[in-house]
This record gives sequence, structure tokens and C-alpha cells, in this order.
Amino acid sequence: MRSRLLRLVAIALLLGLPPALRAEPALACVCGEALSPAEELQEAAAVFAGTLVDVTDHEDGDGWLFLLFEFDVIQVWKGNPGPTMAVKAYLTSCLPHRELGEDHLVYAYAVPGEEYLSLGGACGNTGLLAYYTQDDLAALGPGQAPAPDSLSDADSPPSWATGLLAGLVAALGGVLVTLTVIALRGRARQA
Repeated sequence: MRSRLLRLVAIALLLGLPPALRAEPALACVCGEALSPAEELQEAAAVFAGTLVDVTDHEDGDGWLFLLFEFDVIQVWKGNPGPTMAVKAYLTSCLPHRELGEDHLVYAYAVPGEEYLSLGGACGNTGLLAYYTQDDLAALGPGQAPAPDSLSDADSPPSWATGLLAGLVAALGGVLVTLTVIALRGRARQA
């Protein structure tokens, strides 16, 4: 009887423990070689330090969930984030620390067709400001305070819209000059 019980235990172990006793696999943040803060400064659309003031969850048009991190901007190294900045991050297992009131160094990227700048991903340098050394911050340069009246990147018109507006103004000016010349020639002939 005892040998039969041992055989059953051995078979159970060979087949694996019941699913209820198995541990679920954990998702890990796997990265290649990360960029240095100075290298990522060159790649990012905006780099700033800010205090996390709000985190809200959203769903995009394709059903993907993302978080919107809102920061009160303290210092700017690149871009024009303005006094507040919202940055998007899709839900993964590797989201940045998200305690409200904590200061972060944020590297944000422009994504074509997206309303918000996006965090670079798990392998980027975005993180708690307290974790950065003075050498890391010195590599970014002096930085500057955000202009209180500046527009955030999300509020400013896209560059193609500015170019289109300039083209329309130039075309309208050309039409007005042409009509004025035609009108003056017509008067000159009548006289």
C-alpha cells in the first residue's frame, strides 16, 4: 500500500503540481543596453523634471489601455512643456513609479498621430529624480525653468498647420497684388 502511494506521488510530481498550486509567470522588464541620459536627451522630443500631480487611465481608439501622467514642470532641458505637461504610457509591467507628489525626470517622445507625448518605454531613463546622480544631471546641461505663459507641445499647432497657414497667407497676398495691378491697368487704359 505504501509503495503504491509513493508511486502516485511520484507520478503527480512528474506531471506537475495542480494548476492551483503553480506560480504564475512574472513579466519582467527586459532591456538591452540603455542610452545614457545625455544620449537620450538627443533622442527625446521633451526632457523635463516635474512633480507628478495626477495619473488617470484611458483607452485609445483601438481598445488599448494607457495611463496619462500629469506633471507640474520644475525644470526643462528640451522641448517646450510649459508649466504643466501630460505624458502618455501604455499599460505594461514596466511602468514608472507613480506616487503622486514625487519628482521625476521625464524623457518624452513624439508619436505621429498621437495627441500626447509618450514615455520612452521600460528601458529609458524616465524615473524618480532622487535616483539620478549629479553627474547624470550635469550631462543634461543647466536646463531652464518653464515659461509660465508658454504653450505646451500638445497646445501648440503642428508644424504642418503653421506651414499651411503661411502658404495660404502668401497665396492670398499674391492674389491681392495681382488684382490691384489688373485694376490699376484697367483705370490707366480708360484714362
